[in-house]
Amino acid sequence: MKKSIQQYSRIVKGAKILCALCVMLTMLGILILPIYKKNHQKMHLQIKTDVSSEAGQDHSYMTKPSFYGANASNEIYHVYADKADGQDPDRVKLTLPQADLTTKDDKHTQLEASEGIWLQKEGHLQLSGSVHLIYDEKYDVTTEEALLDVKKQVISGEKEVFITSQQGKLRANDFKILQKEGKLLFNRPKMRIKPSGVH
Repeated sequence: MKKSIQQYSRIVKGAKILCALCVMLTMLGILILPIYKKNHQKMHLQIKTDVSSEAGQDHSYMTKPSFYGANASNEIYHVYADKADGQDPDRVKLTLPQADLTTKDDKHTQLEASEGIWLQKEGHLQLSGSVHLIYDEKYDVTTEEALLDVKKQVISGEKEVFITSQQGKLRANDFKILQKEGKLLFNRPKMRIKPSGVH
């Protein structure tokens, strides 16, 4: 009987210790989570690949760089490229850059271009040379230059732009995509071609 009481006491003592540990871990989680979310919202694009030197070059390049983060609204962005110039961390030159943006309401935009420059402090990606983007899986846009603001999730361009959608084709002098608002804007449209069968 005495042995059974001792075993029961050990079980109760162990349960108390386990409960105390659970409470401590819960409190720790409550303290750490706001700090993590704050850092995540302000996170800059981070390079996930190692820096390597190419033969015959005087400075280093990053091969297959991948950058990622979230804006203040916790909307995810991801930028990657075939190659990047690693000389200036605040102004990274990209070869064959691509970008993916996703809003809270699941609007998705994909971009790609021949060249690009990532401006770290501003949170801007400058794209040039055969810029192509697909907005909300509905609009196919091609132009020669575009600027992506990952913090505001705004894409704009001041060069001639061609847009293809189910409503037809459009050529305009410039464009702006407000991804949060779900708006695709054009100034001075030049020509609209309706799809066949539409009157």
